[in-house]
Amino acid sequence: MSRVQALAASLVRAHRNREFVALPTDLTTEEAYRVQDLVFAELARGQRPNAWKVGGPGPDVEPTMAQILPGRLFASPPPVETNGFQMIGVEIEVAFRMGEDAKPVEAFVAIEVCDTRLADWKNASPAAKVADFQSNAALVAGSGTSCLEQTDWGHQRAELWIVAMPEIPLLDAVPFRFGIPEAVQLCTLPVRVSPSSFAAEVLK
Repeated sequence: MSRVQALAASLVRAHRNREFVALPTDLTTEEAYRVQDLVFAELARGQRPNAWKVGGPGPDVEPTMAQILPGRLFASPPPVETNGFQMIGVEIEVAFRMGEDAKPVEAFVAIEVCDTRLADWKNASPAAKVADFQSNAALVAGSGTSCLEQTDWGHQRAELWIVAMPEIPLLDAVPFRFGIPEAVQLCTLPVRVSPSSFAAEVLK
């Protein structure tokens, strides 16, 4: 078994058994994408991805990509089951629907629900995050627009509101900006407490 195959097998076990795994610090981006492909093939059981997570820390950095697993793309507002999650992260996003010519034809406001299998996810390398589907757990799409050329995507205001139940404290609320330079928040909820499902709704 090669190193890539062994790492993929450890991530598959982490998905299925709700475990954390430590990936090597010298993992390359090429290896990470091969790991991601093997993990997706095992978990998706022959299905193809119908959505991808694409992004990066800034416009001058080459973006990374992650396949979104089948059954993880929702229309707002769904309950997202979190029984198998290690943690819950929430980010606000802009999602694009691509046409047959690979050009965007529609844009949607979206909420990404995040999870991780990485033991040291806060300090994980970019390659490790690629191998772990860029921490994606689900994508919730809201309303959309086809007026793409009339929209200045670099100057859109976005706000993410999280209404927490009293028994679920918010942890690690930090500023998060990419592409949308206004106030965006990334917050983390502990999974060890109720509820067992997370309701994500795009309001606008």
